[in-house]
Amino acid sequence: MSVISCSAIILAGGVGARISSTDIPKQYIDICGRPLISYVLDTVISDPVITTVVIVCADSYKDLVSGCCGAAMRDSGRHGVEIKYAAPGFNRQMSVLNGLLKLENSIGDGDLVAVIDAARPCMTRQMLDACIEAADEADGAIPVLKMRDTVYMSEDGRHLTDLLERSKVLAGQAPEVFRFGKYLAANKKLTQAQMDHIHGSSEPAIMDGMKIVMIPGDENNYKITTDADLRRFRTDCEMRQEM
Repeated sequence: MSVISCSAIILAGGVGARISSTDIPKQYIDICGRPLISYVLDTVISDPVITTVVIVCADSYKDLVSGCCGAAMRDSGRHGVEIKYAAPGFNRQMSVLNGLLKLENSIGDGDLVAVIDAARPCMTRQMLDACIEAADEADGAIPVLKMRDTVYMSEDGRHLTDLLERSKVLAGQAPEVFRFGKYLAANKKLTQAQMDHIHGSSEPAIMDGMKIVMIPGDENNYKITTDADLRRFRTDCEMRQEM
């Protein structure tokens, strides 16, 4: 892989409002004896391409996250990974920008940065490396899944108003990897009103004309969003432990 350097921003500042089974953010829920975020940290820190990891999290969880990082370094044998912290923003994309600003004076414009959800515990190193490699030939890369079902639109939330062309509709996953300098500039251009309406990390890049390529996603690379997702991952972990 010809990448000069790749840093990672792990978004762990959300509150997980759609998880009703716990009173703590989903990324810190104990799953099979360890916090959910630790699964992503293991994958990222064990990857030799990653040199710096910025974790966007509340101050009250820094000690927990630091312990997970230490365990990941010990388990992988990688002790040279730099760990930084950034404060969560008022929304997801502001948290991304806060993470980018932590890297502004330490990496080059031509280097790459991966934006990763803390609540996507099944992301593999193979997926991360594939996304990094694809981004190195463009301005960025994102894994996507093709839609299997018929896709409709509804203007009022009650009635169907249009049918979309399924072959042109894709579901984005993470990691999302970007050329650092261009992506930082694209985020700095956003107004607060625009920030409020950003739902995916690649959106500012697309708005700014960056060339974002797609790689095949993975159905197992799901994000923990609902109680059902949490139960699914817990069951998966318990089954692996029993094998």
